[in-house]
Amino acid sequence: MQIEVRVHTAARQERWRHSLRVHLPERAALGQALGGRIPIRGFPDGITDSSLDEGAVLIHDEAHALDVYDTCTERHAKDLEAEGVVRRIREEYITHPDYHSFTWLSGGDFSALLGELDLAGYEQVTLNAVSSALTAFEQSGYETRVILWRLY
Repeated sequence: MQIEVRVHTAARQERWRHSLRVHLPERAALGQALGGRIPIRGFPDGITDSSLDEGAVLIHDEAHALDVYDTCTERHAKDLEAEGVVRRIREEYITHPDYHSFTWLSGGDFSALLGELDLAGYEQVTLNAVSSALTAFEQSGYETRVILWRLY
């Protein structure tokens, strides 16, 4: 089973817009910080459809009966919602049940956290690029945030 950490960035002047996404292996220092140094806060207000749609599961009884990938029945979706495992996205989708530990940080808090983590190699270069992108948005007058979650 592969475990990944998903990182989405968003920027806003008038409304939040999705700007980029990064996938890191769970063993990454950022993944180890999730739930520890980084509290699990759930979805931020105004989360973009682009962030919510990644890995979304279509609620469609007939497609599920035909074994269409990433589909489920309405009954199963309601059961998962009742258990608090998923969140409904619009009428016909739910978040993927294998995605969890949703949280978010402001761009400034994310950049500060990077200075505290033991980063190396690909993870260091990748997260420094994310931080640089956030800085560029902020210098242009945007508010920024980073949305994080795990995928089993």
